[in-house]
Amino acid sequence: MNKNKALFNLFHIICWVCVFVPTVLLVPRYDKDDVEIYSLRIVLPTTMCLMFYINYLWLAPKYHLKENKQKTKYRLLNLFFLILFVFISHVSFSIIHDREVLMGYTPKETTKAISFLQIPLAIIQLTMAIGISGVLATLLRHSLSIQIQEKTNRESKIKRVEAQLSSLQLQTSPHFLLNTLNNIYALVELDPRKAKKAIQELSQLLRKMLYGTQDTYIPLTEVTSFLTDYTELMKLRLQENVKVELNIDIPTPCSYKVAPFIFLSLVENAFKHGVSATEDSFIKINISANDERIECFIQNTNHPKSQDDHSGHGIGLQNVQNRLDMCYPGKYTWTKEIDKNNIYSSKITLYETKLRNY
Repeated sequence: MNKNKALFNLFHIICWVCVFVPTVLLVPRYDKDDVEIYSLRIVLPTTMCLMFYINYLWLAPKYHLKENKQKTKYRLLNLFFLILFVFISHVSFSIIHDREVLMGYTPKETTKAISFLQIPLAIIQLTMAIGISGVLATLLRHSLSIQIQEKTNRESKIKRVEAQLSSLQLQTSPHFLLNTLNNIYALVELDPRKAKKAIQELSQLLRKMLYGTQDTYIPLTEVTSFLTDYTELMKLRLQENVKVELNIDIPTPCSYKVAPFIFLSLVENAFKHGVSATEDSFIKINISANDERIECFIQNTNHPKSQDDHSGHGIGLQNVQNRLDMCYPGKYTWTKEIDKNNIYSSKITLYETKLRNY
C-alpha cells in the first residue's frame, strides 16, 4: 500500500513539473535579475494546481460524491474559484505584457489585453485551462472512489465467503466424530481391545483435524495420510467378508494443496453404506494427482441403511458440495452413480492448479 501511494505521489509531481517548467523555460530570455517577471509567469500553473487540489482534496469528496443537494454547493464553489483564479491569471499576464513592452521584448504598438466586458480570447483560454484542471481532479477522485468501493466490496465478499467456508469446515469435525463413534460403539461389546485401540487412533485423528481445518488449503500429503489412518481405524470393526483397498498415486515430493479433508465425507459414506455384516462387500479408494488435476475415485458395494438409521442425514455430502462450490467454483467435477450391479461410484476431480500447487 505504501509503495502504491509513493508511486501515486511521484506521478503527481511529474505531472506538475511538466506543467510548470515550460512556463519558465519556453519563454524569451529575460535579464537574470528580473525575478518578478518569472514569478508572474508561474501564476497560471499555480492557479491550475490550486484548482486541481481544491477539487481533489475538498470539493469532489465532500460535495460532488455526495447526494444531489451537495452537488449544487460543488458547482457554486467551483464557479467562485474559477472566476477568482481566471482574474488573478489575467491580471498577471497583463502585468507581464506591460513589463515586456517596457523592457523592449514586445513592440509598443502591440495592443494590450482587451477589456473583460468584451470577453477576450485570452480569458476564454485561461478559463479552459483552469477549468479543465478542476474537471480532471473531480474525474480522478471519482475514479479512485469507485476503485475503493469495489475493493471494499471484494474484501467484504471474501470475508463472508471465508466465514461460510470456516463454518462448513467446522461442521466436518462433529460429523466425522459422530460416524466414527458409532463404529467404535459397535466394537465395545465385540472386541474391547480393538475398541480401546480405536479410541486412541480417533484421538490422534481429531488432533490432525483440529490443526488441519485452520487453513484454507492444506498439503495433499496430509489429506492422504489422514485417510490412510482413518481407513485403518475403520477396518478394526470390519468382518472378513469386507475387502478394503486404498491406492494413493501422488508425486514424491508433493507440493499440491487442497481444501482440508475435502474427500473425507466420501470415504465415510463408503464405510457407512458400502459394508454389510452378511454379504460380501468391498470399498476401493483411489487418490491420484498430477500437474493437471487431483482426483478422488471411490467405488463400493451399495448397502443402503434402513429408514430407522438417520445418522448424518446426508449432511456430510451436502457439506462437500457446498465447500466445492466455494473453494473450486467452476474448477471441479463430481459424478455419482449406481450401476446395474449395484455398485456405487463417486469421483471428484479438481482442476484448480493455482489454489493447490504453490
